[in-house]
Amino acid sequence: KEYHAQFNKTSEAYNENFGIGYDYGSIMYYRRRSPASKNKPLMVPTDKKYGFTMGSRMISFADISLVNELYFCKGTVADQVRPVRI
Repeated sequence: KEYHAQFNKTSEAYNENFGIGYDYGSIMYYRRRSPASKNKPLMVPTDKKYGFTMGSRMISFADISLVNELYFCKGTVADQVRPVRI
């Protein structure tokens, strides 16, 4: 119950995302399962294909883009990030 407030919805006026789309893989996102939830799903995405991408342990491109927008560092992501074939 102590974490319920972290799941409250916020209005668009309160949430500034600089036009960057929702990122299930954000490092700021909770992982799909957690030891605290006895390994049951904490959240289930509406679109099931995103279920296994939730809560990355690595910073995502969108995370970097949001920080750059927030701190007026536009144009620096593409100079530093190189695509990697997996």
